[in-house]
Amino acid sequence: MIVPYIRTLEIASPVSIVVDFFPETYNYVYEVSNRVYYQAFSSPDRKTSIDIHNATLVAIDENGETTLITGINSLNNGRGWFTFVPLRNTIYVLKVMQGDIIR
Repeated sequence: MIVPYIRTLEIASPVSIVVDFFPETYNYVYEVSNRVYYQAFSSPDRKTSIDIHNATLVAIDENGETTLITGINSLNNGRGWFTFVPLRNTIYVLKVMQGDIIR
């Protein structure tokens, strides 16, 4: 059984988005390409999915430098996948623009 890696993202507006991430290998493997599946919801109760378009995965390294990793667009009912190579000592942030959210 795969247990999701869950993060709640708060948007500076009345809209809140919850995104559940599911690494294909259950855990992230450093310095190797990882496929990550996700599902986005429009509220913490996870009852209504929401499609995300033109979101970006951004890496922030230990020096505070940011790098765009990949663009993210959901495929159907808030679900999708992306690949990236995780590095040690790096934080990854999903950035979603409020105007790019389609309900």
